[in-house]
Amino acid sequence: MTPAVYIDFLNRFDIEALDLGDVEILSIIEQSLNMQGRGETSIEPRMHIQPRAGVEGHPPGWCLY
Repeated sequence: MTPAVYIDFLNRFDIEALDLGDVEILSIIEQSLNMQGRGETSIEPRMHIQPRAGVEGHPPGWCLY
């Protein structure tokens, strides 16, 4: 069994050193979403993102400028 890995923060230099390609990044995202779907992890809600006044709906549809 692989030991758990906990990552609190990666800075720009950490990310650049990983040298991940688009396919690898999409695979990682897909794996994390699958893990959430199986209840193996949870994704923190983006409570700090607030829409401008009068905007309703889901965050990707918000215009935050």
